[in-house]
Amino acid sequence: MTQRQTRIFELILVISIAFLPSIVYSFYLILTGTTDPQGTEGLIPRYLNGIMHAILSIVLMFYVINKQDKTISDIGLSFKFKWSDLWHAIGLIFLAGILRVLIAGPISAIFPDFLQIAENPKNTGFIDTNYMPFLVLYMIFIPLQEELIVRGFTMKSVFDLTESKTLAVLISVLVQFSYHLYQGLIPALMLLPFFIVLAIYFIRYGNLKPVILAHILTDLIFLLYKQ
Repeated sequence: MTQRQTRIFELILVISIAFLPSIVYSFYLILTGTTDPQGTEGLIPRYLNGIMHAILSIVLMFYVINKQDKTISDIGLSFKFKWSDLWHAIGLIFLAGILRVLIAGPISAIFPDFLQIAENPKNTGFIDTNYMPFLVLYMIFIPLQEELIVRGFTMKSVFDLTESKTLAVLISVLVQFSYHLYQGLIPALMLLPFFIVLAIYFIRYGNLKPVILAHILTDLIFLLYKQ
């Protein structure tokens, strides 16, 4: 294979291992109209499985990056903490929230049940648990996996291959949208403003830390809201 073909294969491989099972399961749930049968008795194995899958996916991504003679800085990541990263993350959350309101308001005027459906996603029973430490770890590692791979690695790879920022944003958002369809079509659609804001911020500034922080904080806020 040529170097370009190898890069495409590695991109597809990382995305597939990280997200393909979730994508297939999300489409199965939404197309069949069934619900996630996971009971409370299986939550700890689910959390542990999710955490381990996230870790292994991230390790694979780092292996591919190293194989391509790149470093974590090439996907916008560094281990140096800056308070500005946190403020940017909070700003991203507020901006996405404003966009959601601007979109949901007019639609709700036509379809009164729209907002209620959007704010009550399906198949989120896994957050109703007495095993809060495991759930909190789960709600940290999953966003970390998503943003490292579907945002940093995928967007950087697509841009390097095509030199198109628009295509990098589009592919990143579509992949992320596809594996959130398990929540239902309307809740998944209402996540698009958040995904788009994060993707545009990353392609504009190349800094992944605020994006990761924004996703983790959003998931933890949703967890507190549902408790």
